Amino acid sequence: MDDAVVVTGFGMVSSLGSDVTQILARMDAGEYACETREVRGREVPAAMVREFEATDYIAEKKVRRMDNVNCYAIAAATRALDDAGIVEADKPGCGVIVGTGFAGFASVVEHQGAYLRDGMRMLTPFHFPNTVFNATAGMVAIELGLNGPNSTVVGYDVSGEYALTYAWMLLRQGMAERIVVIGADDLCPALLEGLHDLGVPRRSEAAGTAPFSRRAEGLMPSEGSGALVLERAESAARRGARVLGRVDSIGMWSSADSLFGYGSAQKAIAASSKQALVRASVGMDAVSWVSSSANGQRELDAAEAQAWSQSLAGSQRVVSFKRFLGDYASSGVSRIGLALHCATRGKVPGFAVEDALPEIASWLPGAAESLVGNRVLHQGVGIGGSAVSVVLSV
Repeated sequence: MDDAVVVTGFGMVSSLGSDVTQILARMDAGEYACETREVRGREVPAAMVREFEATDYIAEKKVRRMDNVNCYAIAAATRALDDAGIVEADKPGCGVIVGTGFAGFASVVEHQGAYLRDGMRMLTPFHFPNTVFNATAGMVAIELGLNGPNSTVVGYDVSGEYALTYAWMLLRQGMAERIVVIGADDLCPALLEGLHDLGVPRRSEAAGTAPFSRRAEGLMPSEGSGALVLERAESAARRGARVLGRVDSIGMWSSADSLFGYGSAQKAIAASSKQALVRASVGMDAVSWVSSSANGQRELDAAEAQAWSQSLAGSQRVVSFKRFLGDYASSGVSRIGLALHCATRGKVPGFAVEDALPEIASWLPGAAESLVGNRVLHQGVGIGGSAVSVVLSV
């Protein structure tokens, strides 16, 4: 039995829009998400979803009862299914696996506030379903008629990669023919305020905007959703599906040495990428470019710069999509979809980095450039030293 897993569809909702071709064109032109939101009288950096209307995908009556995260997920999944050419006859048994860092946090805050203010008897039952972490996966399945395996995976900033890994394992074990993998998070005011108080967001434009810059002081908090349709290769072939790419292998590592730091990230990146490459039966020299997890946080950027400077050679490149889209917990799914599209077109977006970390400077594309090769290494890195490496080919 062939256990190969391929990607046949991709959809996303993001801070640069929801049309993949347009998003890539904006990246090629050097456009990136950068704005502020007022939260309790303070201007907080944020990259919010734009050019999106939930009612284009969901009935208005339902939208009023949903958190943004659920609307984003349904929209991205709808676009991915359409991109994959999935019709009603293909939906029975199709699963939904969602990765999320915060799920319906907006409703959790609202529900708790109402309870503290008015007491238990005044709580509305309409809010409660959104507070359940698995609500998004359930709502996607109900709205789109997908009755296969359904689950939610949470791993903070590698939630998207963990969801992909779980779906990939289910497909290889023959537990489903196809699964929609979704990464989704939204930036409600309470979450944005909390991130600001923790000192996570970039604090000023003067501090630099790009990952791998020596002047960078933090990430740009973002929101959105990405969805991939994963299928067993034989199932995709039976229905004559167009294949965007193949998930060749996945490597995982966790140093688990801290709660909020990236102190062991370099070790975790090296271990997970080596594991993924060995399982794919290729060496690092077979990789055309790396989709990095760098996001402007100094400790993470330094770890990635060190890791890639010790393993790359020649004309290979390191790209950070988070430079353009900002960063949210489950953004790995969107980054994988964008990586496949870039590999297919043979071109990666560039980003000029002032005062780039010297270890990585020579591997950063200064402008959009063409690359030869059909293989990309996607890297996800989480706080505490967790790392997920995915070898993709087109």
